Amino acid sequence: LPDGDHVDAGAAPPPEDVLATVRLGEDVQAALLELPYDFREAVVMCDVVGLTYDEIAEAVGVPVGTVRSRIHRGRKMLREKLS
Repeated sequence: LPDGDHVDAGAAPPPEDVLATVRLGEDVQAALLELPYDFREAVVMCDVVGLTYDEIAEAVGVPVGTVRSRIHRGRKMLREKLS
């Protein structure tokens, strides 16, 4: 994000592109790639990129409640895959 103030709705890169540019453990990266796309997208945008729930909602065009749900469920799936 250029100035960190906002996100353009069409500007969010796919989670796979983000994962290719950050250093995560191989097991974490593999587990993230196994998540369904919507959950992977939300978790990566929040936990890897550092966007707020509002920024994610705007970027992907869904309500904030949907973002919260996807992040919660995505993190749960990720924990299960890593345990």
